[in-house]
Amino acid sequence: MNNDHNHRLVAELAGASCAVPFQDLGLHHAGEGEGLVLRAWRPDTEAIDVVELATGREIGAMERAGESDLFELRMPDRREFFPYVLRVKRHGQVVEDHDPYQFRESVFANRHDDANRLYLDLGAHPVEREREGGGSAAGVQFSVYAPAARAVSVVGDFNEWDGRRHPMQSSVEGIWRIFIPGLAAGTLYKFEIKSQAGNMVPRKSDPFAFYCEQPGGNASIVHDPFAYQWQDEEWMQQRHEQGYRNDVPLSIYEVHLGSWKRRDGHLLTYNDFTEELVPYVKNMGYTHIELLPVSEHPFMGSWGYQPTGMYAATSRYGPPDDLKRFIDRCHQEGIGVIIDWVPAHFPSDEHGLELFDGTTVFEHPDPRRGWHPDWNTYVYDF
Repeated sequence: MNNDHNHRLVAELAGASCAVPFQDLGLHHAGEGEGLVLRAWRPDTEAIDVVELATGREIGAMERAGESDLFELRMPDRREFFPYVLRVKRHGQVVEDHDPYQFRESVFANRHDDANRLYLDLGAHPVEREREGGGSAAGVQFSVYAPAARAVSVVGDFNEWDGRRHPMQSSVEGIWRIFIPGLAAGTLYKFEIKSQAGNMVPRKSDPFAFYCEQPGGNASIVHDPFAYQWQDEEWMQQRHEQGYRNDVPLSIYEVHLGSWKRRDGHLLTYNDFTEELVPYVKNMGYTHIELLPVSEHPFMGSWGYQPTGMYAATSRYGPPDDLKRFIDRCHQEGIGVIIDWVPAHFPSDEHGLELFDGTTVFEHPDPRRGWHPDWNTYVYDF
């Protein structure tokens, strides 16, 4: 790596504006007959030792590139990539770091390209990914669509909300990706985005998050949407066999969960609704419950009609699996569930979809079509 490239790389990494971190970080062939080179960018770090994962043998100490936070280890005698761990000394403490930048190929190889199920690809997913040097690790893959961004980093409680620590890799389709080993469900995160002009966009929640923190944090929370074990096989089988019949009378109980009942001035939880609302509706003879929108929304007074997270059930009443448990119980009691869905417009809260990458990614660019004057909300560019 020549000096000009080195200076440019350091400047981009230090400014959280590197769009192609996999190009230089991690293991690379150093050149004909020069073996391998390992590079790591670790702000506020005192020292890094490289440990071969298979043997536990310490290979060597990484050298700092000048006064920067870029570290490098050259291995002229090695030719094949290998799995490794970075033993990082930071603030006087030593921790083992499984370096996200050794998962380059698997991050981009494992994609779901179904346009009708974008949630399978975008967002944050607890998965296992293969190291380039062999073996796999469990962690979370983050993917976000920000086609006009200059740079994107994932920030969270795992990296002190520091946008320099985990720059994501851009792609031709406008999706930015990174896999961070060691993370799991429950991790709080947001996306830190630089616009094309290099300006910082307000930190954004994940548009495809399955679970969100309440205001004022408004962070997204890593969640495994497939972990819950449903117990409604009989209901689903009956629905499959009978289809949606038009000769059976329906009696629908419509309810806004936040207004149905409170206890000592506090909202009930999904678990409370399971124990109290379900038997109430059954005893009253209703065949269905219709929930006013439960998609995540920052303003309680909107009753859910100004959502910021179309894939996340509001956490006001508990985690997503508790809502699934409520629906599960409804089905077990022979009660269908209808959920209002509001894909018409979204609010201008800065952590949401507004000018997501500094441009009109989600809203219509023409304000005559992209702004709803009666609601003071943005309209999607359908």
